[in-house]
Amino acid sequence: MKFISTLIFLFLMVISFSSSADCYELSKKIGPGEDEYFLTCASAFENVHYVVNQYIGENDAFGMISFRQNIFGFSCANTSSVSSCVNNPMGPFETTLEKSLNINSLRINKASDDLVYKSSDLAYRFPQVLSSKNENDCFVAAKSKTNIVLGINETDLASNIKCFLKLENFISSK
Repeated sequence: MKFISTLIFLFLMVISFSSSADCYELSKKIGPGEDEYFLTCASAFENVHYVVNQYIGENDAFGMISFRQNIFGFSCANTSSVSSCVNNPMGPFETTLEKSLNINSLRINKASDDLVYKSSDLAYRFPQVLSSKNENDCFVAAKSKTNIVLGINETDLASNIKCFLKLENFISSK
């Protein structure tokens, strides 16, 4: 547990110095058939800021996220064997209303409120196949790059790392 606490502290230190809204990835070959992969994404919308990191190695994978939405937020660390999250005192997130969607904002839903995800007029959806999404799985549903809904799994906050990474893939795509 001390290891996770130390990693979260170091992660939060990195967040305070990051201000760009993009992804940075590195990989290296560590031996025959063995690669390591590092990915860091930081984004700032009008109402949402987050940094997500992922490490994938031959025998292990590790993810971290720090999410802030006004006075709400959470930080999580996730390995193959341990998942740990800390919420801000006001809670992990607040759902946002459709009318608050501006040109540079991201609408937040609970993952269980997936009516938008089921819409047929989306330019991008993750998970891609409607039948593969369970009730509490996080999701990304976008009509365009300025009209995006992120469905956050509130019961397993660390599992949202994959959706934040998919959101960044969509935003950075052509």
